[in-house]
Amino acid sequence: MQRHGPVPLPFLANAPMRLNIATAVLVLSLSSGVSFGNDSPAQSKLSTESGKTLSSNKLSSAQPKISTEMVRQIIRNKNIDPDSPQGLRLATFLVRFFNDPQALAGKTGLSGPTIAPEARLRILRLMSKVMSFGQEACGLSRRTPDVAELTRTLSPEEFNANIALVEAMTLNVPTSPDEHYPLADRVSANATVNEAALDAVGRSNLEKMPTQAQLCSAMTEVFAKLDKMPEPEQRRLTFEIFQLLQGRPGAPELVMADPEAYLNLVFDERQLSPRILSRLPKDGSRPLPFKRIVIEGAWVSEIEGESGPVRETFVNRRNNGVVAEWLESSGEQADNASITFALTYGIENLRGQTILKGGAYRLANLRTPPLDLTNISAIPGKTFRYALSEPELNSDYLPEHQCEIVGSHPASEISSSLEGNAIELLCVVPRRNKGLPATNRSVLLQHYGIALNLGWTVDDKSGKYVITKAAVE
Repeated sequence: MQRHGPVPLPFLANAPMRLNIATAVLVLSLSSGVSFGNDSPAQSKLSTESGKTLSSNKLSSAQPKISTEMVRQIIRNKNIDPDSPQGLRLATFLVRFFNDPQALAGKTGLSGPTIAPEARLRILRLMSKVMSFGQEACGLSRRTPDVAELTRTLSPEEFNANIALVEAMTLNVPTSPDEHYPLADRVSANATVNEAALDAVGRSNLEKMPTQAQLCSAMTEVFAKLDKMPEPEQRRLTFEIFQLLQGRPGAPELVMADPEAYLNLVFDERQLSPRILSRLPKDGSRPLPFKRIVIEGAWVSEIEGESGPVRETFVNRRNNGVVAEWLESSGEQADNASITFALTYGIENLRGQTILKGGAYRLANLRTPPLDLTNISAIPGKTFRYALSEPELNSDYLPEHQCEIVGSHPASEISSSLEGNAIELLCVVPRRNKGLPATNRSVLLQHYGIALNLGWTVDDKSGKYVITKAAVE
């Protein structure tokens, strides 16, 4: 599989984790951090028969109703004026919150069953409003202020917006526990949101994590776009977002748990457009001498975070020259884990997609009929071009390869278990601007009809694929 420049970091999974805006702090503070201390006038009403004081997160429907005056005392104990605009708004919410056993027990909202579509949209709209107040309002997650600090640091408008969001996420939240979507649809939804966020924050220099301000701004744009989408698409996209917000596995995590299942689901040549499929050999007409090839090794790269173990699996399903494959790489850190899927015909990608641990990228398809490059002659100096599947993962590059045959050698020089000839190729991927192109040093293993990328150069940084083992079944 070719290297076409650095892969942007997945945006979607990082946003919910880092956008712990003031709202999340409020939820935490109000649901578990507020207790009825010994100085509370409500103590006598909030004691068990054994005389032990109850904290707010131990209340149940069998216990006395919490009155407005009791809540006002809690607010006073937090050094908040209960008659201030923020104090009055907070008291209204707390009375409802402390008298809702489900909310108090953390069994609703983000901690409960799948939130219903209309509630998801409302929460995202309110979240977008909170984030629109700017970096200061959005950046409170860098530490954990208590409620009293929030009343001082947020304006009445900002505070009211945060409380409205807390209410939407905790009180009488409608659910849709039977809502489910096929994995392919979920991956597509994840990719749509991830790519929209990348476009919003700007794709340049995304090897590094976006700042908190960039995250807030980008997600505000994404929510605005999502709000204008047709209802069926809204449902799918908000479902995937809330799987992450509610602490459930996102589509990328499900794919990485069983990559071959996703390969079989999405990377089948029978799903390709008739224009592409009509140019491929018929089943059984191009027998290949394997059912499965597994190649293991490591990337040794100057590109930051890219070095690490690699395992590449090739599957021959129908002896028609088309091979389904996936490449697993872990990088230098667990968070860099990724899987790249491809459906190939010789050295051409008919379909491809990259799934990172934290987010998916769009499914790419070849838009022009494939060339038959499986039996090219090993004539040094011969050149040819072929198109890449689109959209390209890194949009800085043109969707084409310009290749030159360098030479050939026995495939056993790569691994003793490989047979036949290996044709060496040097391929260039031009940039859209005047920057340096990416280059790939690949080999076409003609006996098996597959290609391996053994080395690459991107922006003056190079890497190589060191193969340690190849098993042919």
